[in-house]
Amino acid sequence: MNEILYTKNGNIRKNKVYTLPKFKKMASVNYSERKQGYIFYTCKNFVTVLSDDEQSRFIKLCERCSCGHTDALFEYLVCDVSVEYIVKKYNVSRTRLYVYVSDFYNNFEYIKNI
Repeated sequence: MNEILYTKNGNIRKNKVYTLPKFKKMASVNYSERKQGYIFYTCKNFVTVLSDDEQSRFIKLCERCSCGHTDALFEYLVCDVSVEYIVKKYNVSRTRLYVYVSDFYNNFEYIKNI
């Protein structure tokens, strides 16, 4: 297992080991695995990768794709949390969450041209 040591500003931290979240290609998204991976890791590094303008467009896209479950979609995309956690916390079905994520991925060019 590859483990990467890092902090928010890119410095190596010796006392804690962080691993990158696991990416899995979604069949319902119309992009290649490479583009989906780019979107996935861009979301996980929301604060460091996206400019302020792109962050506001990211949140607007979450609002547009989530039908009132904006917080659930945002937390699932940005944080390294499980689907079960989001389902219980926000009372949204697993299927609906995946539909929201798929819709978000398919409309990601609204934020960045990929």
